[in-house]
Amino acid sequence: MEEESKEKNEKKQPGARNGKGKAPAAGGKKKKPDTEMKFLVSSSPHLHQGESVRDIMLLVVLALIPAAIFSVYAFGFSALRVIIIAICSSLLFELVSQRVMKRPVTVMDGSAFLTGLLLAMNLPSTSPWWLIV
Repeated sequence: MEEESKEKNEKKQPGARNGKGKAPAAGGKKKKPDTEMKFLVSSSPHLHQGESVRDIMLLVVLALIPAAIFSVYAFGFSALRVIIIAICSSLLFELVSQRVMKRPVTVMDGSAFLTGLLLAMNLPSTSPWWLIV
């Protein structure tokens, strides 16, 4: 009982020692270490085995081709229409946006193609063209 009241009183007093026998730093803040850690910031992938972005995108597209073929089989040519419109519009908007921003054109790396294919596979086959674009 007495120990609990002592602990409460110690917490209220600004210069009181904490339970480890050390007085808290001024203002209750911890001291920063003298050495500063520096981190190297780089774009992903951080670990790689010599694979380029184009190679990775190609592998993902190849993995999605069976699903795309089955969607055309299951839902008909309207699914193919959605896939073609989504991929073409994705490539076009990627090209236009990079030209407008005066950045290097990276349409050939496959990322825009993959984006269009993934978008197409998430839309219903009955989607109107303006929704796909």
